[in-house]
Amino acid sequence: MIADREESILDRQYSNSERNLAAALREFRLRAGLTQEELADLSGLSVRTIGNLERARSARPHRQSVDVLARALGLSGPEHETLRRAARSRTVPPAPPGETAAPYRSVIQLPFETVDLVGRDDTIARVIREADERRKASPTHATITAFTGMAGVGKTALAVHLGHQLNGQYPEGQIFLSLTARGQRELTPAEGLRRLLRALDVAPEDIPETLQERETLFRDRVSRRRIVIILDGAASEAQVTSLLPGACPCHVLITSRTRLAGLSKALHIELKELDMRSSLELLERTAGAARVLEEPQAALDLAALCHGLPLALRIVGARIAARPQRRLTDLVRRMSREGCLLDELEYRDMSVRAALLPSYARLDFAARDLLHQLSLRDLPASSLSQVASMSGRPLWQAEKAVEQLIDLRLLEEVRTGDGRQRYRLHGLVRAYAREQAGRVGLLDLSIPGALPGSAPCVDRR
Repeated sequence: MIADREESILDRQYSNSERNLAAALREFRLRAGLTQEELADLSGLSVRTIGNLERARSARPHRQSVDVLARALGLSGPEHETLRRAARSRTVPPAPPGETAAPYRSVIQLPFETVDLVGRDDTIARVIREADERRKASPTHATITAFTGMAGVGKTALAVHLGHQLNGQYPEGQIFLSLTARGQRELTPAEGLRRLLRALDVAPEDIPETLQERETLFRDRVSRRRIVIILDGAASEAQVTSLLPGACPCHVLITSRTRLAGLSKALHIELKELDMRSSLELLERTAGAARVLEEPQAALDLAALCHGLPLALRIVGARIAARPQRRLTDLVRRMSREGCLLDELEYRDMSVRAALLPSYARLDFAARDLLHQLSLRDLPASSLSQVASMSGRPLWQAEKAVEQLIDLRLLEEVRTGDGRQRYRLHGLVRAYAREQAGRVGLLDLSIPGALPGSAPCVDRR
């Protein structure tokens, strides 16, 4: 009779297609006379997982987990299907009597915009336009935009700017997650999910242990929220795949030095260095228009020495603004001295050398050696056969090293006017690679066509 009464309760509670997993699982467990610990032993799932499911703190589990629970509970036929339907439902259980279910708190984590964006208007308009089109075409699916480019080109600044710009379309939150931990260590997917779940107000004790369970909980938490998520500094597709929402009205902005080609549904945008006009505009904004107009030729020279890299231009602008009595020509002279360029492109916590280091550190020996060899030759661009000759390796080995350099944005692939493939170094990458070549003694070698060696920069008055 007790069993019949409990079954009638279940029949009344689950009379439509939106049957709730938390309530269903608890009722079936109590009917079976099991504690959470006993059900955990029978199913092979953790006690925490079962507890989170019954408190509606976990997202919908995988079908295999539901089937395991059903077998452990002795369910079959209609009851088994009841549990499956409940797991597929997105219904949130009603709050207990006398309590009001609290809405999700809006998450606001975007950094303050501390830099001016220059030369990116077309890119910003494109992202907003395509995001709007994708949102209208698939309102329940996440929009993903991936920005790629060399170190210091402004990927993070652009993503943060867009995060603020998209606030109106995604009013329920903006999350910023750096994918680089202390010491330049790559954040693991499990740790990344832990931080995302904490940002979404999941208590530390309610965060599951396994990666798969964290993925499921994260995707459930964002499934109905219009939010922007910035994943900054992705090293690979493997690092971000677990951090991407499933069916949700979100926009994910990813920055990476490597093109994440495995994310086939993402909008991929490659950021290039600024042209001379935009470089001068950025100098005006950071150093002050009056200083630039006062010494126009020196401003042109400084922009040229920065090779269009926004980070370098901001460093120069900050140094000019910090020394209002110094002339721009003095900084041109200092930056033009042999071996001194990267020493001058440092200001407080900004450094071109430090920005390039993580990419260089990921190179294997062959790619690093090839980068050194390329930096010692004053060639605007090189063919693959020239590159192989410089490296002293077979063509296929040289090609493999070239691919690694391109992936890390330390080498650029270009096409000549007649369609031939060439490879070139950015000016600041060349300066950095020559420094590293000097450290391993390559500047002392007799290399035909090589640039002369240089002493370390001294006298920074």
